[in-house]
Amino acid sequence: MVIRRKIEQRLSEFRTELESKIRQEDHRATILEVFRSVDEEIFVDYLYQQAGKDRPDQDWKKEAHDMSTWGLNEALRLLWNDAKYLSGIPLFPSTRETQTWSFSVLKLSRNIRLIEFCLEMERVGLGVLRVSADSSDVYELHLSKDAIGAESIERADGIYLNERNENRIDWPRMAERHRGVMGKMFEIVDVWNEHFITYGASPEIDLFYHNFSSALMRTLPGSDVFREEVNFGGIPFKEYVDCVRILIGFALKHLDFCSLLIEKYPDRVKSVDLVSVPCAWKDAVTYLGLAMDIPKSRAEKLLLTTSITSENFEYHLRVPCGPLASHYLISKDSAIRSIRGCLENPYQFMLRELRRLYPKDWDSNVDERENIFREELKFAFSKYPQIEFLPKGLQIITTDLRETDIDAVAYDGVSGVLGLIQLKWQDLFGSVLKERESKKRNFLEKSNEWVDKVVSWCEADEISQRLRSAGLSQAVSEIKQVRIFVIGRSFSYFSGDCSQNQKAAWGNWAQVVRLMDVTSMTVCPLSELHQALIDDSPKNRAKGPSHLHEIVVAGITLKVFPFCQDAE
Repeated sequence: MVIRRKIEQRLSEFRTELESKIRQEDHRATILEVFRSVDEEIFVDYLYQQAGKDRPDQDWKKEAHDMSTWGLNEALRLLWNDAKYLSGIPLFPSTRETQTWSFSVLKLSRNIRLIEFCLEMERVGLGVLRVSADSSDVYELHLSKDAIGAESIERADGIYLNERNENRIDWPRMAERHRGVMGKMFEIVDVWNEHFITYGASPEIDLFYHNFSSALMRTLPGSDVFREEVNFGGIPFKEYVDCVRILIGFALKHLDFCSLLIEKYPDRVKSVDLVSVPCAWKDAVTYLGLAMDIPKSRAEKLLLTTSITSENFEYHLRVPCGPLASHYLISKDSAIRSIRGCLENPYQFMLRELRRLYPKDWDSNVDERENIFREELKFAFSKYPQIEFLPKGLQIITTDLRETDIDAVAYDGVSGVLGLIQLKWQDLFGSVLKERESKKRNFLEKSNEWVDKVVSWCEADEISQRLRSAGLSQAVSEIKQVRIFVIGRSFSYFSGDCSQNQKAAWGNWAQVVRLMDVTSMTVCPLSELHQALIDDSPKNRAKGPSHLHEIVVAGITLKVFPFCQDAE
């Protein structure tokens, strides 16, 4: 604890010193320059993706991505000033010097956040801090045996699900239509004010990007969290989803226009000056209102859920890394539209802001998500006709009079296997370890208690009769085996102490989908999935960090070492 406090003090002093050097009374130019650095990397990635090639500068790609992911929120906190008296956003061409400056700010900001994250890891028991024998300014974090990176492993499951949805898109047909509109777009893009971009529009072009964004949104997490008709602030969730989809379409269209302008005038413009979009707020509101055919007042309400303002910037920017907003209102009447914010998990920011703005609506709507989850689970098992689900959950009372609910009940009439399933649709916690610890404690305590109650209930003699009276049409007089599952929507395991009742199989939804895709479940699907989840647990898949990481900032060097026996 003493070491941690010493490092925290050094970081606090350095942050204050850095802020005094880089924060301007008028923060618009410095913030725009930082966004140009962030968004240009997205543009370069997009060009290589469209060409079907890998970037040759993979080391720089990773470095730039890490700086944006871990550094942007901290950089904005350092640069952000009161924007209420400022009007508009000044435009200027970037130079090598201004870009070097912005990347140095992002790098310092990233290292501040990474060291703070390491200190949080030590605080929650994922490692031990030591002063290095080499120097009093060099510290070592030795990761514990349980720091297995379970969260990263489960995020990889989520990526599988996104890619699975992406593979359902008819890409050859989309590419053919894309080539067609690009020819028309080439004719209506031009240089504006010597360094910048301007372009027109047409119904055909707008229709293509509407369809493109509609397909792509299904590959991004968050658009299916609630049913379309539930309300937040008196507006259906569908409209919030459509708002973000329109921004995705705009971002894709803007990237294409930027690439065409560079193709058209390679010696006149630079990509760094084109990609980030300063916009008048009233124009952004008008555009959204027209696109959705809704009043401007309603359009602004939707657009604000994609935006960081002087009112909410502290709430969002304290998150170590993302999610990023699509808009940043850096003056009283203008915003920067970040292309990266529009394309990289835009629904996650919108959801976080909805929960902040409308906590009562959020709490009243979350219970409905269990029904969505159960329907998706039933659909996943629909390829096995011998498996029947109860139409809804089941309330039970154990022999010692403890009550609980079973969210999904499935019965395999061929093998006589009964599946009892808890479905937990959790909100994402991202990189905030304090939120992670709270969700971990709540999830494990309640789920372990639930497993214990279900096991006790299964010992009763009348279980078959109870299931028949609840609505199972198949004969369930002979239940040969009971399989218990705990399935989280986003996560089911945690690094650190993660005590789980071993009488159940634990997994996340994307993992379930993947295992059902790749595992041949021909004899008894419920039992085979149960065993597959146990074999495929993050603890069994974990490799853990295998090499030293070194972070340097504020005269501090922090070396992060893989598992050390003393850190258990």
